[in-house]
Amino acid sequence: MPPLSLPRIALIAALGLAGLAAATSAAQSAPLAGAWRGSGLMQADDGRRERVLCRAFYERSGQDQYRVSMKCVSRNKISRARIFTVKKTGKAMFSGGFHDQEAKLDIRIAIRLKGARQVVDIMSRRGRGRVELTR
Repeated sequence: MPPLSLPRIALIAALGLAGLAAATSAAQSAPLAGAWRGSGLMQADDGRRERVLCRAFYERSGQDQYRVSMKCVSRNKISRARIFTVKKTGKAMFSGGFHDQEAKLDIRIAIRLKGARQVVDIMSRRGRGRVELTR
């Protein structure tokens, strides 16, 4: 194979940078899309605290909107997967929620995206929690 000439090296580098820019642009246009996991702490209104491990999958469902499937486990409980929608509410901020029929609770979700990390605040009339998720 003949050695690479300078114009050929420049072309290969430009194509590589164009691919990287396209991947970065796609990630920026759908920043939550994909699988996330992490842990956090939930606190009931009576003061009880419980560490939780969570997994979430985000799928873009419209402009500035995602369909979320999230499941959390603790030492005492495995929650069933919750499916809900979040919408962009500000730069790198999303919110949404769902109604838990079993517990008869409205659950509110607020998300702050910080690069490849997100902080998820979970609130209801019976308690609150915070989970940090990464890719």
